[in-house]
Amino acid sequence: MSVIAGCCTAQALAAEPNAGEAPEVEIEGCVLPLAEAPSDWAAEEVDRALELGLVPDELRYGWQQPITRAEFACLALRYLTVQYGFETEEDFVNLYGNAVSDGDGRGVYGDMENRWGVLGDNWRFTDVTNGDLRPYINAANYFGVVNGTGDGSTYEPDRTITRQEAACMLLRSYRVVDDEAQATGSAAHFADSGQIADWASADVAAAESLGIMQGTDTGAFDPLGTYTREQAVLTFVRLYESVPEEAVASMEEIQAQAYEKCLSWALSLGDTGSTVDFRADTDETTILAVQYHNMMSFGAKIVAVDRTGAVRTLWGGTSSDWVLSEDEATLTFTADGTVHTVEL
Repeated sequence: MSVIAGCCTAQALAAEPNAGEAPEVEIEGCVLPLAEAPSDWAAEEVDRALELGLVPDELRYGWQQPITRAEFACLALRYLTVQYGFETEEDFVNLYGNAVSDGDGRGVYGDMENRWGVLGDNWRFTDVTNGDLRPYINAANYFGVVNGTGDGSTYEPDRTITRQEAACMLLRSYRVVDDEAQATGSAAHFADSGQIADWASADVAAAESLGIMQGTDTGAFDPLGTYTREQAVLTFVRLYESVPEEAVASMEEIQAQAYEKCLSWALSLGDTGSTVDFRADTDETTILAVQYHNMMSFGAKIVAVDRTGAVRTLWGGTSSDWVLSEDEATLTFTADGTVHTVEL
């Protein structure tokens, strides 16, 4: 089946059940137990989600079961990956994560050379103990899509989400792409509007006005009701199709933003500033030999900040006598009494 690879690993989410002798149905090339088929009312939009590559392999069954907070974070990150035209979540996070500030506006979040690895190693939430799952939840948090619970130190990954939580996460995903979105509407017309939390009311109204979520047949919203996998999947399809095309940054724009952010980071590696001993700008990259000071220690490195928005360490230590080749393909320098040449 020609779809983009899913986000969460088999270790991160539950394993796919054995079909055994149960009746089967084929959906977008996937043969599933008939009991695992999406509901009739959801089938068309689920097919569309599978076609777009919005559904990880590990979530292509159990369509009617409530979705967990961990699974929803994976779906949200998969949605952003597809929306911006990347193949894998890791590629998306490493580049787009370098182009934007995090959800709290901090600007940088650890080592910009491998943001995916940093997010996977970071214990942002004390109860996200699954190492395979951690970068997905942390990345969704980095982009401001999901928050912690209580004092913010836990995430409760295995808890099922409520409909009002889903509305908030969907709208946060929308705003990652279109931060100037002006969705209107009111949740007051829902029969149970008084049960919608104050922190969710505006997003519930916006989700309805954008055509992403709807109320129930009884005219209520059911804010504390559970949300199923198929409901989550089809609302991400609607989200994907509701974002104006012009709001989605192009790859060139993302790369340019990431380059500027990474360059700024490389120029200020130390907490008290950096000294740039050498700089060379080429059409493909900017090379910097930097000395910096952190707390009680000193450091030095040669870094290449590529125009594609990536950062590479060419040498991790002090150096001197830097020479850029005429074709701008190699850099020669002296370190530890030895002349070194690295390819750019």
